[in-house]
Amino acid sequence: MIFGEIAFQLDRRILSYVFTAGVRLYGFRVTDINNKIKQVATSQVHRNQLLTRNNQVMARLQNAGYNPGVHDIFAETIVNAYGILKEKPKFQSLANLNDPNYLRNMINQSAPANIKANMLLLVNCLWSLSTNDGRPMFIW
Repeated sequence: MIFGEIAFQLDRRILSYVFTAGVRLYGFRVTDINNKIKQVATSQVHRNQLLTRNNQVMARLQNAGYNPGVHDIFAETIVNAYGILKEKPKFQSLANLNDPNYLRNMINQSAPANIKANMLLLVNCLWSLSTNDGRPMFIW
């Protein structure tokens, strides 16, 4: 299912916004972003830059309804429950995956009721970040 990939892509997008150049994101999770900032910051100035970027991206997401205390853990749970795609989809599928309406329809039709609302919110957040940075929703 695509649910885990949606959550994973949002998580990666947040992390890549905060940790820009030179940091491999393997092992980084949004749920422990503050600890990772402390680990990788090379100075107080660098730490403040990372914290500022984190605050900026979280403010943008919160405007879309994202609650860090809820949705960080929710996204991690969804990735663990549904996994991520094993390979990049073919061209036509990829075009659909970058269409938020297609994703919303898929969620409305196939997501279990207990995750539907939060999955729709994750799609909206991913779309918001995508439109902000001009990149596709799914980055491979």
